[in-house]
Amino acid sequence: MKPTIVWGLLAMFLLHPIPSAPAPKKVASAASGWIDVGNGGTRFYNTPQALCPHGTLKYEGGDADVTCSNADIWGTWAYACPIGYLPETYPRGWWSSRLAGPYGTAPDGSVPLGIGPGGPNVCVQNATEPLPNLTLTYAPELKPLGLSGYTDAPLFVNVKKAGAPVAGVPLTFSINVLAHSGQHEHHDNQRPLGTLSSFIGITDANGDIQIRFKAPDVAGTHTITANCGVCANPTVSANIDVKVPGLLPISPISPRKQDGSYVYALTSVDHTHAGNGRYHRNQYYLTEFSRKNLRTLIYAFSEEGWGTVALNDASLPWGGRYDIRADWKAPHAGHREGREIDISFTRAQNPVSSVKQKSFYKKFCEERMAQVPFSLLHHYALQPHFHVYLEKQNSCWTTEK
Repeated sequence: MKPTIVWGLLAMFLLHPIPSAPAPKKVASAASGWIDVGNGGTRFYNTPQALCPHGTLKYEGGDADVTCSNADIWGTWAYACPIGYLPETYPRGWWSSRLAGPYGTAPDGSVPLGIGPGGPNVCVQNATEPLPNLTLTYAPELKPLGLSGYTDAPLFVNVKKAGAPVAGVPLTFSINVLAHSGQHEHHDNQRPLGTLSSFIGITDANGDIQIRFKAPDVAGTHTITANCGVCANPTVSANIDVKVPGLLPISPISPRKQDGSYVYALTSVDHTHAGNGRYHRNQYYLTEFSRKNLRTLIYAFSEEGWGTVALNDASLPWGGRYDIRADWKAPHAGHREGREIDISFTRAQNPVSSVKQKSFYKKFCEERMAQVPFSLLHHYALQPHFHVYLEKQNSCWTTEK
């Protein structure tokens, strides 16, 4: 090779060196707990006496090392590396034969590797040993408590390392609810939460833990989080919608009669009604079947001379408890699943006399002169009105059940 070529190649390498692998990340170790280094393997303990439950401890080396009088156990105070790190001198240290590999977890469940006595030392990120992976399987939607259908369901948590299940992994669980979810236009710490069957667990031989989530009677989105101190992904979360599926809005645009009056009116447009601390302004949701029956009801009332039918409260968009006063309580015992609606006697500029109220109740409920697919409760509440059951009823009554 000609000298000019050699010098040219050398200059190229000097000016453009071959990129080296990035240096492994280093962190300081932290105090962890007591470990035994006997023939039975290495384990963490919260106290030195736990090393020797039925014997006498003898302290040596300035209280850093202990021996047990009735067992071949030598213990020492240990420092530990965080998850995913190894001691910098691994595996060349004098302790390497005893501490090599993942030999247990610290008392807090978050430190899987020790570095022996005499720390603190330096920990180096371990790129060869894979960490366990956490997964969470769940039902994304449930109905509110108290309704038909599934209102609670299991959540399955699994821990695997390199595709194999990992037993004995401690996990914790937490639960929260998304503010203003479920179409509630208010939120505070008094909002009812769903419940978990347990907030702690340890994976079984299959790497599994099963807990159950039970929905509250208030609709909303709940977030359940699983926490793993020794996993590559320390947390996984599940968003579960508590709702009545398929509810549809009543159109705010009413058809007109020949005289120009409206067939029906939604009373939330009445500012007096919408005020006074009422935070729910989107309360006109029904099932499709109830919407069809409501149309039949409205025209039946109209044909009998009722005038504009004032539609008051139905259900919230996701159903569930309708806390009309925005206090998470339930003066509206019904209105939970889109099958009920109130008809006002006074709103929509159409006051209905008590004589007409009674005559309608008599004709539609007592005499059954009109064949309509609904039932009426003549509701003698603070503000008397008809509470209409649009599905699942075949009789009428004048007092609350």
